[in-house]
Amino acid sequence: MLKTLLIHNFVLVEKLEISFETGLTALTGETGAGKSLIIDALQGVLGGKTSPDQIRQGADFAYIEAVFVAPVGVAAFLQAQGFDEVSAKSLLTISKTLHRSGSKSRLNGQLVSQNLIRELGELLMDSVGQHENQVLFREEDHLGLVDQLGGDRQAQRVQTFAALWQKLCQLERERDARIQAAREFQLKQDFLSFQLQEIEEAELQPDEEEDLQAERERLRFGEKLMTTVRTARFALTDQEDRPAIYEQICSLTRQLEQMLRYDQALAPMVQLCETISIQVEELSSELGDYAEALELNPQRLEEVEDRLDLLRKLKHKYNGSLADILAHAESIRLELAGMESAQLELADLEAEIALLQAESQAQAQALSTARQALVAQLTPLLETELKELGMEKARFEAELLPSELGASGQEKARFLLSSNPGEPLRPLSRIASGGEISRILLALKLILNQNAPVATLIFDEIDTGISGKTALAVSQKLARLAQHSQILCITHLPVIAAAAHQQLWIEKHSDADSTRVQIASLPTSDRIAKLAQMGNGQITDTTLESAREMVAHAQWYYHVVARAS
Repeated sequence: MLKTLLIHNFVLVEKLEISFETGLTALTGETGAGKSLIIDALQGVLGGKTSPDQIRQGADFAYIEAVFVAPVGVAAFLQAQGFDEVSAKSLLTISKTLHRSGSKSRLNGQLVSQNLIRELGELLMDSVGQHENQVLFREEDHLGLVDQLGGDRQAQRVQTFAALWQKLCQLERERDARIQAAREFQLKQDFLSFQLQEIEEAELQPDEEEDLQAERERLRFGEKLMTTVRTARFALTDQEDRPAIYEQICSLTRQLEQMLRYDQALAPMVQLCETISIQVEELSSELGDYAEALELNPQRLEEVEDRLDLLRKLKHKYNGSLADILAHAESIRLELAGMESAQLELADLEAEIALLQAESQAQAQALSTARQALVAQLTPLLETELKELGMEKARFEAELLPSELGASGQEKARFLLSSNPGEPLRPLSRIASGGEISRILLALKLILNQNAPVATLIFDEIDTGISGKTALAVSQKLARLAQHSQILCITHLPVIAAAAHQQLWIEKHSDADSTRVQIASLPTSDRIAKLAQMGNGQITDTTLESAREMVAHAQWYYHVVARAS
């Protein structure tokens, strides 16, 4: 429940600190006094939209602080968010500082995100006002109201199905993307296969181009090479008209050996001559081998030229070296293999989707069965509440209409109303007046709050378009709600204010320089006078007596009827 609310420099509020009690608190005051500012501040600190324009004129910032007693569910939620120190019934201090450049929110002094504050706010407080009245006009929201009647069990069904549907949609999107990719791949598969076949048939080797170029040069200049090699070999060992180089070196070696008897210093030179003669002999032999192996083959030259021409064309076509072409071929193999693997994965994905579709259908049917039971409960419960709220002749019906399977199931809900005898049931969104909508929403809150009580409920303008017996009935319903939840209610009607356990009076004071909003919690003696004033604007013996009677009746109803209900 809400314990205190501190507001500083927010719109017309310079500084207010409000303490709230359990039960029903009525926020009262003259029209335009600023009652809605209290609700705006409370909604703002709980993650609602705020604006720098709400900073009081002349101030640098606005500050709002709300202190709540944590219910069990809220404590569990915060513990899951890492606030281990929070337990049931511990105090939560939520604050928001609003600067002209932005805002910051804190929980127990720790900076937190707006998303966390909004989630926390939904657990701590439920606001019922003009905006919330629109829920009844929006048929797309009716199914959620039906589900709320089922409490935590139905909420779990809805969440489980929504998660399943989300997973199914994700897999279907993945499947569709893979099918599209397969279609696109199919368009280029033939082209890739042709390229791969062309490269594989070429039987490329990374370094063959250099080898072929060398071979081509040998083949092109084979005769010249042969002539040169033979000439060299002939000069070394095979001359007939004069001694060959080898014979000359051998002769020179013998002559030097004879001179060793005269000077041993020639020994190294003799040895060198012997080495040279050996090397000349080896050179002659290698030249002979080379000449014997040298190929003079025009046909082979043509083959080499053709092969080099093919390599040039492939390099030009694929815009790279032979190594690049081979790498491209490998990438094609991987891509083709990946496509085959993707086809297998797609089949597995289709099978998983089929299972999820079957499970979705089964869970959607279970949801439908539960909703049919909830709708059957809701109709008589709501009609009973409406009769007690002055709509004795009203007929209400909640119907389920089949719809395409989606995140919320396979149906949508629609609320129908007949306000007067003889009138057919028609969609609520088309015929209900503002006063009727307020009462229907109050009746719904009474029913839904029995299954999932909200710690704090705010009613803004619940008294729109009602008076007399209907207003009395509304006050009694609020008193019943206040047995299970803390209720904050903005009202202009004294009969509703009289039912409150706490009445706050809000006033606006203006002087030449500024306007300020002030608030006070009224003691019993002052409440009688204010209730009398709320009746017709005048305080007389008659209005004072009427106010006393309203308070006495409210206390009787609270102690005798509301507690027993």
